[in-house]
Amino acid sequence: MKRVVLHAAFLTIILLAALSLGCAMFSPVDACGAFLKHIERGDYAKAYSMLHSSVRYDEKRQKSVEAANKQQPETTISKEQFERRYNAIFEALKIKGFSFTLLSATEGDAICVYDYSLIYESELLDLEQMRFRMVLRYEDGRWAVEWHPSLILPELDWGDTVRISSLAARRGEILADGTVYAQTENAISVLAILDKIEDRAQFLRQTSLLLNLSQEHISRALSSAKGDYVLLKRFYKDEYSELLEDELLLIPGISIDKANFGTLRSYPQGESLAHIIGYVGPISEDDLVKLTGFEEGDSQYNIDSRIGKSGLEASYEAELRGKDGKMVYISAPDGAVKKVISRVEAQDGLDIELSLLPKLQSRAEALLKYTLYGDDTAGAVVVLNPKSGAVLAMVSYPSYDLNLFSRGMTSLQWEALASRQNAPMFNRLTQGRYPPGSIFKPFTAAVALESGAMTKETAFPQSTERIEDDKWLPSDSGEFGPWGYAAITRVALRNRHSPLNMHNGIIDSDNIYFAYASLRTGETLFSELLQKAGLDEAMPFELPISPAQLKNTDTSWTKMLLAESSFGQGEVLITPLHAAYAFSAFANNGSIMEPYFIKGFYHTKENRYVPKELHKESVWKQDAVSKDAVRIIEPMLKDVIVSGTGQYLNLANVAGKTGTAQIGSDRSREISWFVGYRLNTNDPRLVLVMLELPANSEEFSRVKFKIAAALLKEEQL
Repeated sequence: MKRVVLHAAFLTIILLAALSLGCAMFSPVDACGAFLKHIERGDYAKAYSMLHSSVRYDEKRQKSVEAANKQQPETTISKEQFERRYNAIFEALKIKGFSFTLLSATEGDAICVYDYSLIYESELLDLEQMRFRMVLRYEDGRWAVEWHPSLILPELDWGDTVRISSLAARRGEILADGTVYAQTENAISVLAILDKIEDRAQFLRQTSLLLNLSQEHISRALSSAKGDYVLLKRFYKDEYSELLEDELLLIPGISIDKANFGTLRSYPQGESLAHIIGYVGPISEDDLVKLTGFEEGDSQYNIDSRIGKSGLEASYEAELRGKDGKMVYISAPDGAVKKVISRVEAQDGLDIELSLLPKLQSRAEALLKYTLYGDDTAGAVVVLNPKSGAVLAMVSYPSYDLNLFSRGMTSLQWEALASRQNAPMFNRLTQGRYPPGSIFKPFTAAVALESGAMTKETAFPQSTERIEDDKWLPSDSGEFGPWGYAAITRVALRNRHSPLNMHNGIIDSDNIYFAYASLRTGETLFSELLQKAGLDEAMPFELPISPAQLKNTDTSWTKMLLAESSFGQGEVLITPLHAAYAFSAFANNGSIMEPYFIKGFYHTKENRYVPKELHKESVWKQDAVSKDAVRIIEPMLKDVIVSGTGQYLNLANVAGKTGTAQIGSDRSREISWFVGYRLNTNDPRLVLVMLELPANSEEFSRVKFKIAAALLKEEQL
């Protein structure tokens, strides 16, 4: 044999000439080029026809092997196997073509060896230039390719398999001050290795019993397999035991993997922050199209993916999800990784750090849980820092265990949860819109002051307007006549402060005084100044939040609607979270800070935990309430706690307001409010409590004060 070194320019001429001849060729270099061109064009039948007889498993050879009752020789391949193998590998790697260059040749009369380089064009991977060696033998008047799997990939051997493994990005955690609320853990995966199953019927019986899956389900999974293994089930660590593993591994065809076949989402705090954290669940067809634009999905999402379905898990799916990587490798017959062809590392999702104080959060949840009872009670609590805008704790009660959704629940569990009267899955913090009742009155007072309609000394004109049996029917000949509406009613008090001015109107929470104030202000200034405070729009927040409203969009202002709105009834609606931030204007010299509860997004970089993005404090509503109005009203709010309707709080250095609003056509339900904030402190804190209760319920009459007092105390939580 002679060694021939072929220069690039000369080789190009030879290959072009050879390929133009098609199959009518005699030289070995022509045969080499033609074989590669057939493969590039996807004409695998013609390529197979060029194989040497020693590797072809044709019909004649098949009959002789079957006659001898033997198996197909490992180093042979049939036409169907040949086409299927090239198709499978090229489709899996998304190879659209390739370019090759002949490097050198060693030629003889019977055997020729050609070395060439080749670069695959792949949409999936950036495959490097690879070096191949093709052997041709002279047989029956032609040069035939002594084919070997290494002509597909250099390290590929008989019995080897090319696999593409998705390197799953680890979903980011959700945590606060070291307490983890949502985390990702490696799944314990039970796999069926198809060619290791000895007795399918017995396999189905045994795995069905141990995995608690129907035989029909397992059979369908085996029949629809696209590779040589099937994932049967994933377990959480606490669902799995060594005994179960020992029993599973006794079944031929079962394999257990604890790191490489996906992850599972768990919620260590169970019910805590359930409405805010949200949960991960199976992707729907609509989700798939929304996320990818395609019904079949893309490289990041497919019909088997799990995505955020509610709360933070849904709103920050992109940040938490990360980006999956890919590994293409050659797998030996025993399943071992023989050679990594290409690897694109996964980019793990970002962790979300919350502004919440976990101990304070737990305290707030416990207070609601252990002071309310029965399916006819519910509520919400918000604790925030009015100087920074940070949420320190927030609770929607009742709650539910997020792990029920992430792990899957029975139909009975779902029915029990969904049928409860107090709707545990409803997020009262951000979606529940309620009449604010008397906690709205300080805003009416501020509007009256800012508009110039009232001063703090302005008193209700009892000399010209009569109040009888705690009702005021404006005189037809008076300032607001003719009236033409029902009387305005106030809550009866045993001891009412007088005179009926702004101070006493606030501490006694007198509906009549604030109806008078709004009527003097007038509908235009009343609505304009309240809109300035954000009380007729959606509040910015990291989660969707229902907008506050002063009235329905299709309603026109009337004198009665204006009067009822002044004390937080009429058509005024607001979420507990929005109400807390609105009231924070009185605790922050009139301005409302931008609400937030995500401190930042973090990731690991070179073994360091570093911030990717941090929240920057800013003002949402500058002078939502004028500084002069705050200076006048804040002492009144303090006196609400000292000698007014908030006395049951029994705390010093707190300013606040109580409120009650009846709801329902029969007025059988009521919304009970308290909102207050610390005074003269280096640790600013505002607490809002909203309870849904049976109307006029004595047993729950002081619960809001107990909850608020516990959260406002100067304890280090």
